Amino acid sequence: MRSFISIAMKVISRQKAIDENLGFYFTGIPCKNGHVCERYTRSKTCVTCGRETSKRWRANPDNRDHYNLYQQSYSGHNLHFIRKYIKDPNEIWFDKTHRARKALKRAAPNWVNRDEIRMVYEECIRLSESMGMEFEVDHVIPIYNRNVCGLHIAGNLQVVSHSLNTIKANKFNADVASRELLKWLKERGF
Repeated sequence: MRSFISIAMKVISRQKAIDENLGFYFTGIPCKNGHVCERYTRSKTCVTCGRETSKRWRANPDNRDHYNLYQQSYSGHNLHFIRKYIKDPNEIWFDKTHRARKALKRAAPNWVNRDEIRMVYEECIRLSESMGMEFEVDHVIPIYNRNVCGLHIAGNLQVVSHSLNTIKANKFNADVASRELLKWLKERGF
């Protein structure tokens, strides 16, 4: 039997969580299945119920195949947008959604070298086509993170596989970033 440590959670309304741009909120009221835990701000779903539903869904082999096909088409869709936007010589915000493009614009300083950024995205397309698998451009220091805010510059971009980028998400590892920064500075003679 598992033992759980009880942690006092701060009660917060869904509206306040929305206003503060939080992913979760806690009401202290049990869900329809009796779980007293955080809820997702977007869907009002109890986190425990969400995990149980996902676990049941993933247990079905048909769903697993469907999910894998979806992931493949999603990656291809992203490459489609990179190819579309790379035709415009002034474009450096290679993302399909307005929100993400807006965030990239905010994260790009005025002094950004557009040609270097375009070269990273062109490398992503080249690798995807030559290796027959989906690659994506990732920010080493994420532009969406509570603790840090990276820039949309070539020195902060890396080409990685879709699966690696999915695992990394918007996490920030200071040790890895420090090594990358030192390497970048050394390459530029600092």
